[in-house]
Amino acid sequence: MEFGKSKNRITRQYELGEEKIKKVESEKDLGVLIIKEMSPYKHINEIVGETYNLLRNIRNAFSYTDEDMVKKLLVSLIRPRLWYAAVLWSPYTWKNIRKIERIQRAATKLAPTSSAFTYEKRLERLELPTLEQRRKRGDLLTIYKIMNNMELPDRINLLKRDRRDRRGHGLKLRKDNYKRDFKKNNFLHRVIDTYMERTGQRGGVCKVYTRL
Repeated sequence: MEFGKSKNRITRQYELGEEKIKKVESEKDLGVLIIKEMSPYKHINEIVGETYNLLRNIRNAFSYTDEDMVKKLLVSLIRPRLWYAAVLWSPYTWKNIRKIERIQRAATKLAPTSSAFTYEKRLERLELPTLEQRRKRGDLLTIYKIMNNMELPDRINLLKRDRRDRRGHGLKLRKDNYKRDFKKNNFLHRVIDTYMERTGQRGGVCKVYTRL
């Protein structure tokens, strides 16, 4: 698979033993579909299609569903498909954000007793957040674990401490400027604004457990 600018095209044929390595446009690794443009749209289209099929099967399988059943179906079957590894592929265009949210919006209408309410009211009755809120929560929990040595990808190279502003607490991060969308919206860049907003005091990020 080629990455980077088109002028850096691969011209050689690589081999692994006696087998030639095929050139591909996309590859799935640990359940996440990666394409050479580094955009999440293809992965999002795939999981949305699979989850819509599942939702249709659920509608056909149950003649009646109440709110308790809908919540269990959402938590155990539907949301895990739309949530798995979201730190890596979280959507950043309004189109893709709505596309994913539309599935949960449709699923919350399965209960006849709440189908007439607005989406926000249905979520309130089910005591569930939007998928966008849940992705933000996942981002914050991941950065909290990295900053507190619970998960250790090489954070020295991944995260840059902000030494210019020493007010407040010592866990402030510096945000670099990028031009390309996939750089501006990768996890370690997009999470910084939310992280800094919720760390008004040392350890303040812990509040994310109750806020989202």
